[in-house]
Amino acid sequence: MRPRGGKPITLGPISEDEARRYLEAQERRERRDPRGAAQQPPGFLPLATVVARWLADCRARLRAKTVKRYETHAAAFAAGGLPVDTRIGMISSADVQAFRDARRAAGLSALTVNHDLTALGQVWAWARKQVPPLVEHDVDPVGGVGRLDVESPEPAHCTPELHAAVTTALRAEVRFCERADSAWIRALAADVIDMCWWTGWRLGEVTRITAGDVDRARWTVPIRSARNKGRAVNWPLPAEVVPVLKRRLRRLKPEHHVFGLAGGADAYVALNIFR
Repeated sequence: MRPRGGKPITLGPISEDEARRYLEAQERRERRDPRGAAQQPPGFLPLATVVARWLADCRARLRAKTVKRYETHAAAFAAGGLPVDTRIGMISSADVQAFRDARRAAGLSALTVNHDLTALGQVWAWARKQVPPLVEHDVDPVGGVGRLDVESPEPAHCTPELHAAVTTALRAEVRFCERADSAWIRALAADVIDMCWWTGWRLGEVTRITAGDVDRARWTVPIRSARNKGRAVNWPLPAEVVPVLKRRLRRLKPEHHVFGLAGGADAYVALNIFR
């Protein structure tokens, strides 16, 4: 080192303490981001802090209804015995499995516990995508924990007597409605009643079915609704409605609505008066 206008200065040997302080200061500088904030190594933050940051990011991006659901899952993390005060890098699959078993032992349904695990997995996925990452990229204690088996309830059996009583009453209301002034709309309403009864679909889902949607080999229909988030889900048709579809599919073009008005137009508005 040479001062301005002077002779070179020779630095003497530095002590071990000075070298340690220099290395620590250099390490602190290397951990700073461009804005000057100190960066912690991956896995250093407690899980509770990571979850709080994840929820804050969700509030900025997602709808309030979705955020509320995530907040419910986040509250369950601590209630289920998950060590939220532990550094996220120290949490193992055994901790997550113990959380899963504790939630199930508390009387929660298997589906609810699986939803908790899905939300917890989203926390880890979000933490890996941060810059710098909050967890190591190859660490995923949630993915190694299996989901609980969800038992599908048996569908309620519908007796022919119950079906006849309900549909007869509905058809009587349609018949005597002052707006049902023609035989064809009464017949259309009767078929729609059968479809809604046997499938459990809503009026809009039934009236949107076109002739091209019906798979006549397997007798399935793609249903698009808000519950499916706009995606088409193929649903098998009950045997009770197949004769109705066979009768209505005669002489229909693929773009025509199966339960539609003359010319194949959508009949939702015309049938909505009977709701």
